[in-house]
Amino acid sequence: MNCTRPRESAPAVSWIIAALLVCLAAQASTQSNSSVAQGLGLSYDQASEVTLTGTVERLASSEVAGAPPGAHLFISTSGETVDTHLGPYLSKDVEAALKQGEPVQVVGVRQSAGGKNIFLVRQLTIAGRQVAIRNERGFLLRERVIRHTREHKPAVKGGAQ
Repeated sequence: MNCTRPRESAPAVSWIIAALLVCLAAQASTQSNSSVAQGLGLSYDQASEVTLTGTVERLASSEVAGAPPGAHLFISTSGETVDTHLGPYLSKDVEAALKQGEPVQVVGVRQSAGGKNIFLVRQLTIAGRQVAIRNERGFLLRERVIRHTREHKPAVKGGAQ
């Protein structure tokens, strides 16, 4: 009884992998650097960035129907209320600084999602502190938090000495 595989399948698998790699490379080369898909049909075009200055009306940390998930800061600017998307990664101290009536400045782009106008924030300035929310391509940034749960102690080796 012969339990070996036929050698014809190895070249076929290699050909399929090569074809997939060519397709992925072609798709990557057609994407524009100025507009990157963000899910929910949103894109970020840095050439369309604007700066808004206003005051904080409220911060909504729960889901806003028809909008991207994460924190939404509603700011009053030039007689209108703007829904700005800050994402799910705000630190507790930034959330605490976003109090009603506080002056705020945001840099980002306007988008339409689910019939609503949303302002995707790249940079937030509150109380003189600049907070990066997205990178220049519009991808949300996550603040790195280093937590030490235990003190580092050298290992003690047992045994006869």
